[in-house]
Amino acid sequence: MWCNRAASAKEIEELSAALGTLTPVATNSGTFADIESKFQASILLQSDGTTAAAPPSANVSYQLMGLEEVHNSVLTNRFERERARLATRLTRTTDELKIRFGFHGTMPGAISRIVTYGLLRSGHPLNKTAPPPSDGGSGGSGDPGTFGHPRCGVYISRRADATFKYCTIGGDALGVGDIIRVVMCNVICGKSFQVDTETPHLVPTAGHDSHTSPLSSPPEWYLFGESQVLPTFVLTVRGIPSKAATISVKK
Repeated sequence: MWCNRAASAKEIEELSAALGTLTPVATNSGTFADIESKFQASILLQSDGTTAAAPPSANVSYQLMGLEEVHNSVLTNRFERERARLATRLTRTTDELKIRFGFHGTMPGAISRIVTYGLLRSGHPLNKTAPPPSDGGSGGSGDPGTFGHPRCGVYISRRADATFKYCTIGGDALGVGDIIRVVMCNVICGKSFQVDTETPHLVPTAGHDSHTSPLSSPPEWYLFGESQVLPTFVLTVRGIPSKAATISVKK
């Protein structure tokens, strides 16, 4: 089985008319405090859904320096229509329709395109950030994905720090003093299939709306439809010395 879903002319026309803008959020606002809390909590999230007692890095902590809210009526309408479709036509449960949040890391030049068009699968006519896989799902030089083929859906991380390597040149870890920008999104998983092991070239599982990453991997979702993801904020993050590292140096 191979994913042959192509973007319709109507979808391309709708997205081509989209206009995404960013509005700065005051650091002393309730919105900033709420997003900062969710951002820090995500870093402690484990693959099994539990919360770790301490951050994964003993040397670097992450500070939310700035926050911008995304405004895009086209993407918002698409997201709401998709949620309604999952509720009425596919009769998903209340939990499956719950709006969750996740993070997507990318290079600085791609953020404006995500704010405008949302997350797009590889090979979508409006996705200019990466070439489509050349393998057709059965080998070759294209990216096969780890638990969902990039031509058939989009990835979103439940942990902000797992996305940082996609925001730096060379995929380096975020160090002390480094500053990056990460996109935060609302997510509708629908009925999600738990993938047991990393499976390259995996196409969407029939009867489901998403894949959940293997427990051996960082917690992520793979959404079959781009409309299941809505960019909501752009976070500016800085690496700072962790408290543990500071205490160690003082000793």
